[in-house]
Amino acid sequence: MMRQPCWSLLIVLPLLLGADSPGTIEFAVKDAATKEAVPCRIHLIDSAGKPVKPEGIALPFWRDHFVCEGAAKVQVPAGEYRYEIERGPEYAAARQQIVVKTGETATVAESLKRITNLAGEGWWSGETHVHRPLSDVELLMRAEDLHVAVVETWWNDRNQWTDRALPERAVTVFDKTRMYDVLGGEDERGGGALLFSGLKAPLPIAGSKRESPPSSKWLAEAKKAGAWADAESRSGGISRCG
Repeated sequence: MMRQPCWSLLIVLPLLLGADSPGTIEFAVKDAATKEAVPCRIHLIDSAGKPVKPEGIALPFWRDHFVCEGAAKVQVPAGEYRYEIERGPEYAAARQQIVVKTGETATVAESLKRITNLAGEGWWSGETHVHRPLSDVELLMRAEDLHVAVVETWWNDRNQWTDRALPERAVTVFDKTRMYDVLGGEDERGGGALLFSGLKAPLPIAGSKRESPPSSKWLAEAKKAGAWADAESRSGGISRCG
């Protein structure tokens, strides 16, 4: 009996192996005016519509996007992808589709154009509701072109300062014009939330129930301490940092 060659197996096997074999997407993002690398937010979506989380590289990731300093190499299975690159609402976003081949590097080179400069007109962009690791905050702010941020490190059922010393200075300044408060707090209730900043220590809100004690109690204490309070979530809102 003659043995028949398994041509179909020889052909199909490499195709199957190639389907999950990695390629690389290399991102290079610049400011259109300065031609310099610019921190940014990148949404990378595969052909199934799922967000891609970069593996093996330490880039802050949240739900459907990651941020970088303007350059990143991301390993992905071969296939079709689409991306959207942003730097806050003062820049025009860049969107495109790309095909990644097995063992090859697909280069994404984009220049983001600033469409307005509110800081130049005396307005500083900010986000008062940030629940992200403190180690990520400065890159997140650069990527969103934020000048002011309040990081909520304590709220109704959690206080990150319970087992460690409070910082000597609550506000950190970097890049000359960017600053963030690491002692921001949140009193979250059924009808909305109060966000606090400008405090030297967290308010003792741990254990507060849905409506008791009333939020006005903590608002009064914050006022005595000279803090800033912001009512949030009653009508929705836009969050740049998460």
